[in-house]
Amino acid sequence: MEAADGAVDQSSQHRRDASRRFGVLGPGLPLSIIVLTYCALSVLAFGNVSPWNNQRLPASLLGGWGFGDPAQMTWFLAWTPFALSHGLNLFHSNYLSYPHGVNLAENTLAPLLGLLGAPVTLTLGPIAAFNVLLRLAFASSSLSMYALLRTWVRRPAAFLGGLAFGFGPYMVTQGQTHLDLVFIPLLPLMVWCLYRLGTGRAQHPTRTGALLGLLAGAQFLIDSELLLLFGFTVVVGALVAVVTSPHRFMVLGRSLLSAGIAALGVFVALCGYPMSMMLFARDRLSGPVQPVDVLQSYHSDLAGLVVPTFNQLFNPSKLVAASSAYVGGNLTENVGYWSAPFLGLFILIVVVRRRDVLVRIAGVAAVVAVVMSLGPRLTINTRVSGIPLPEVIFSHLALLNDVVPARFAVVAWLFAILAVVVGAQREWVRPLRDELQHQRFVGAFTIALAVASIVMLWPTTPFVTKSAGFPPDTSSLLSAIPPGASVLVYPYPVIFDTEAQSWAAQSAMRFKLFGGYATYRTSNGAGSPVPPLLAPVAVQEFFDLAKFGHSQYYPALSPRVNVQSALCTFVHRYHVGAIVVWFVGVKPVAVGDLVDRALGRPSRLSQDHTLALWLTQGRSCHSS
Repeated sequence: MEAADGAVDQSSQHRRDASRRFGVLGPGLPLSIIVLTYCALSVLAFGNVSPWNNQRLPASLLGGWGFGDPAQMTWFLAWTPFALSHGLNLFHSNYLSYPHGVNLAENTLAPLLGLLGAPVTLTLGPIAAFNVLLRLAFASSSLSMYALLRTWVRRPAAFLGGLAFGFGPYMVTQGQTHLDLVFIPLLPLMVWCLYRLGTGRAQHPTRTGALLGLLAGAQFLIDSELLLLFGFTVVVGALVAVVTSPHRFMVLGRSLLSAGIAALGVFVALCGYPMSMMLFARDRLSGPVQPVDVLQSYHSDLAGLVVPTFNQLFNPSKLVAASSAYVGGNLTENVGYWSAPFLGLFILIVVVRRRDVLVRIAGVAAVVAVVMSLGPRLTINTRVSGIPLPEVIFSHLALLNDVVPARFAVVAWLFAILAVVVGAQREWVRPLRDELQHQRFVGAFTIALAVASIVMLWPTTPFVTKSAGFPPDTSSLLSAIPPGASVLVYPYPVIFDTEAQSWAAQSAMRFKLFGGYATYRTSNGAGSPVPPLLAPVAVQEFFDLAKFGHSQYYPALSPRVNVQSALCTFVHRYHVGAIVVWFVGVKPVAVGDLVDRALGRPSRLSQDHTLALWLTQGRSCHSS
């Protein structure tokens, strides 16, 4: 079988050599059409919203603008060029959670995306950078998978495989919330490096290893969680390869060792500093980023493989209602859908081509990732069975207990596409031309399953994007804040109340924020998305009560506390330069009245009088 595998690769190489001579894979038209098609689809998926739009963000699944993560990411995108141009520590900032700051190495900073988007951020703003990078994520991920598949298959099959990867269920679901989780063009490239090393086809193993380390380091600087999920799956797949073909790896031992050393060296050179911030900084996490039971609750449902979500064009209401309850009801993490035709196609091809080393390893890796995505216990249509799964062990191990199990779905999808496309090309494309009737029938059946898969997987587009809900003259109002001032904002910036973070990002980091949506170290060393309390705690507690009508994120406000006195103490202790009140929530007027009594009338008001700014310089704060 290995000889046959080599023969196919030689044939593929001859095709590529001929293609290059005729300009097909170079600047010629066919590749240009493929690239333009991926790019056009990436733009069209967002309807009439231009890629460089600086007002609209993908709407949350609950209907809000920039709900939580997108607005947080705009702050991260703005912080990267600001920190680099001002000589600040990229991985720690007191522009959030002033005055103590936050360890950004423990957050989804995605500094590589911040660097890639810097030209757009500095000219059009971070919202435009977010939108450009999001379109680029879809197009580049598709093109990267296409390039990987072209190692073994013809252009049409590789094109469809790239389309399935770049616009599959994982991408269209996460792409409406998490930029860092959908920018995945490096994963197929890492598979290519591993294939070259594992088959001995790398003429210079050390160089290929260095390239692998470079890609892994770049992925770490985009999203370290996906690198961990990918790495774990690859290790399992490598063990399967070693067990099934031990003689091959004995021969390759020295070259693999040199490649591994080169990969590790390049990776550490790229990521050594942020890793040291994660391991040794004073505000590092010594526990999971969120409670383990919360993270583990976001696991896939086995029925989710075949039950569509509202992100597919084929979405019968009863099935969508069922799938909406999967993954603990977290719609943004319900990313494990394959469709029944694709699942059948995957099983058929992996069974028939089980002697094919590449298909076998890719199939095993896909199954392993699916099993890991199911969490600690098997769940079928929201019913938790008593069957334990490997995640029940790994959820207690360092690093692995930091991950969201459902996100293994992207690794499963990558290897499933690889197995299906390569296996189908090798098994049935040639037999379709043969005289044997049963082979023709099986080949036709495979094509029918593939067509049905495309229909069932087709996404619902265009994606919903919305403009901000705050006043249109917000930017001009905030421009009155002195540069570098610390700003207290109501609603207090926490988790989903990320408007103030977006204001700071769009103002090119003009001011520092108290609070902010990030991961913070708690007293026991674990992570929390809630900013720590600052004394006097009554200010944050009062803002929390006013926004929700009850204590949501902070302890209940004591009725004996003089909140006005606490506000004045807060202003003087932390040198608050400005207070901004946006009149939303349950009791926003109570906050406005409080600041009025303490500081007097607002310095500036928005045209619709829903946003007020108080500048504190030169003002006395009246504590009673």
